[in-house]
Amino acid sequence: KPQLLQMSSSFIITDPKGELYRDTSSFLKQNGYDIKVLNLLNEQEMAKSSQFNPFRYIQSEVDVLKLITNLISNTTPKGATNNDPFWEKAEGMLLQALFYYVWLEGVPERLWECKTPAGEDNRKEILERIRNPEFPKVHNVRAVMALLKYAEFREDPRTGAKLPSTLDVIMEDLEKREPNHKAVLNYNKAMRGAADTVRSIIISANARLAPVETEAVLSVLDDDEMDIPLLGTRKTAIYCVIPD
Repeated sequence: KPQLLQMSSSFIITDPKGELYRDTSSFLKQNGYDIKVLNLLNEQEMAKSSQFNPFRYIQSEVDVLKLITNLISNTTPKGATNNDPFWEKAEGMLLQALFYYVWLEGVPERLWECKTPAGEDNRKEILERIRNPEFPKVHNVRAVMALLKYAEFREDPRTGAKLPSTLDVIMEDLEKREPNHKAVLNYNKAMRGAADTVRSIIISANARLAPVETEAVLSVLDDDEMDIPLLGTRKTAIYCVIPD
């Protein structure tokens, strides 16, 4: 707190209970600071949070891998042991496919609303929107979740063979245009296995991303107000109010 009141620089502040924000933000704002708050305490507080979209700061493939590594690390229960690293690696490849797709291609706005009268995915309309360069694309975690929902696992009731999912169709469409696309390469590695293996990978990825699936969290991650690259050019205080 004393260091904040000296106003010697910009600050990124870890503030688990929000006490530093309550005690110092008004003072800093009165003295010309731009105040940002990443508030993840609960759904009510998230509604007041500044938005933070990690995709805005991805500049290379290494950044994608770092983002996924941090995601896996922070959603693994403390003290958990992994006796078989295969599943985490396979899940990681599926996540890489999704994150690379969203970063490099983007997902058309409200793509998940493309439904047939029977409530099934309208794959023709989905591909038309994806292929249309004029259709606005989004690059955020909500887009990742939309793609993952398309990865549902269904079998032919007669033969037991895996039926193509909507995500299979989307990735195959991309593969036709860019066979060496990072999303395609990782997707094929993760999903071209035995039926039970593919089903388990999809379930594992859904479980991994479940903490960010609520509307409150997705809304925080939809856009970006942090302007982190500008920290060194103007006085800014970012308070990270995150449960400890």
